[in-house]
Amino acid sequence: MDLIVAWNLLAAEARGVFRSAMDVDDATWALSTALIPLPYHRHTGSALAADARHVLAGGRTCV
Repeated sequence: MDLIVAWNLLAAEARGVFRSAMDVDDATWALSTALIPLPYHRHTGSALAADARHVLAGGRTCV
């Protein structure tokens, strides 16, 4: 849960520092930022659902 909070609230530079401190690989980082919100937002048509689908499709490097 900490990872999704970091992704959504920290600036890009701070996310990198946080991620390094947590020692999180690309797959874990991407999945945690997409799989947690998708079930909640998937039927709303929100930008959060679209973003989660984009991440899961490999469309973004989560730095």
